This record gives sequence, C-alpha cells and structure tokens, in this order.
Amino acid sequence: MTVARAWLGSAITERMADDTDAGIPGTILDAAGLLVREARHWLPIVAVLSMIAALPEAVIEHYMPDLGSLLQTLLKVDVQAIVDGLVVALLLFAMKLLIELVALMFAFVILADLSAGRTPDIAGGMRRLASWRLQFAWLVAGIFEQAAISGWYAGGTLLLLPVGLATTVAYEEDNGFQSFPRAFHLGLLEMGPARPGIRIAAAVTVGFVVGAVVSLLISVVSCAGSAAVSAPAYLDMYTALQAGHTPDLATLGSSESGSSWAPAVFDVLLAPINILPSVYMITVQQMTYWQARRFEAAGNSTGSPK
Repeated sequence: MTVARAWLGSAITERMADDTDAGIPGTILDAAGLLVREARHWLPIVAVLSMIAALPEAVIEHYMPDLGSLLQTLLKVDVQAIVDGLVVALLLFAMKLLIELVALMFAFVILADLSAGRTPDIAGGMRRLASWRLQFAWLVAGIFEQAAISGWYAGGTLLLLPVGLATTVAYEEDNGFQSFPRAFHLGLLEMGPARPGIRIAAAVTVGFVVGAVVSLLISVVSCAGSAAVSAPAYLDMYTALQAGHTPDLATLGSSESGSSWAPAVFDVLLAPINILPSVYMITVQQMTYWQARRFEAAGNSTGSPK
C-alpha cells in the first residue's frame, strides 16, 4: 500500500510539472491528483454521509435471517406483518439512496469549485443546484450516466462520449437542455491525443475497474473473517461426526448468523470506498470540461467534429 501511494504521488508530481497534453493517462492521473491533494475539502463530508447512507442496509442485513430461516418466519406471521416489513425495508432503502444522492451533490459542488480553481463554496453551489433548469437537464443526463455506471464492465462508459460533460455544462453555464448539444460539441473536439469524450469514458472505466478490484479484495477479507468465526463450530461438527455422534446443527446455524454487529459495523465503515468511483467520475468530467474549454478558447475549436 505504501509503495502504491508513493508511486501515485510520484506520477502526480510529474504530471503537475509537465504542461504537455498527456491524453488519457494524463486525464486519469490529473483527476486522481486533485482528489488526493484536496481530500480535506471533500472527503470528510462525503465519507460521513456515505456511512450514514449505509446504516439502513446494515440494519436490514443484521436483522434479516438467512433464506431458510426467513421462509420459516414468513410462514408463521400474518400477511399484514409481511407487508409492514416490506414497507419498512423500502423506506430504509429509499433513505439510503437519498443520502447517497446528497453525498454526491456535496462532492459535485465542492469538486466543481476545486477543478475550476475557485475557493469551495458549498452554500453557493447548493443554491445553483436548486435551479429547475439544471435539475431537469440533470435528470436526463443522470439516466445516461447511471446506464454507463451499471454497464461499465461491458463498455457502457462509451455512453459518456456524447453526454459525459452534460452535467458539468449545465452547472457551469446554466443553460438547461442546451447543455446536451454543448456537451456533444465539447466532448467530440479533436483535442490532442484523444477527444474529451473518449478521455472521460476511458478514465471512468479505469476508475470503476480499480473500485471493483478493491471491493473484491474487501469481500475476500470479509469472507475469510466469517470463516474464521465459524471455524470452531464446523470443527465441533466434524469431531462429532468422527465420533459417531449427531452434531447440533442448531448451534452451527446460530454461530453463523449470530447477533454480532461486527459485520454491519464493518460494512458501514467501508461504505465510503463504494462511493469513490462515482466521485472520481465527477472529478474526471469536471476537469475534462475545463480542459476542453481552454482548448476551445485558444482558437482550436476548428478541429471539432464534422
């Protein structure tokens, strides 16, 4: 981990000292560099909100038994109790999604100021977000972005090629649905080694690949921890079978499910990691927007798509 951080810091320092357009690798490193350098501005509020958003799901997972026990429980309770339980679960998940959205909104306005070289102004950014013109444009752009995120592993981020700058354009230029043709124009400028839209699609894909690898490693560690907790019960069962006795399966089941809050706490503490790929995508979009704007202002927009 220390070696990886040192390598990232060295790469970011080299990028800051180099004014040339490094294309897609530069886009990847520049966005990572901004997040690392300015973590004190965005990370605390995003981390806290993402952990709060993870609480409802952690509570549900803690109290929800395994599938077999759940079916037995459902057979014993009345229909009204089942309906009430589903309503509570839906409300908790809705609360989770709402808080995650708020976390991403805070991240957006803070990083928008940082990527533009402005002093972060959360109150001013939230007032700008209140514009109805912006909200309707974001709703449409959000559909494309969510589709890109959901299918990133199958090249879904290519959806960001024409609309990857729409949310940033709508926010910075306050032009409502006109942000889409504007984003299309900026995203397909023939800018150096790669068009802005291609840079966004490639960088976001890399961000989600890294996020998936980290999540996989965390899952492996979590499974190993669960196995370590359950190992004594399985050992007792194996010993009983070797001795010709009938093992106590009820004890085994209770040891697996247990009543410990440790897994839930673990999930809550690691919740910020799950939101980082989306924060990285926001940063890539915003920094690429300003890069395209500078390129256009320099009189190079004649290379825009035909």
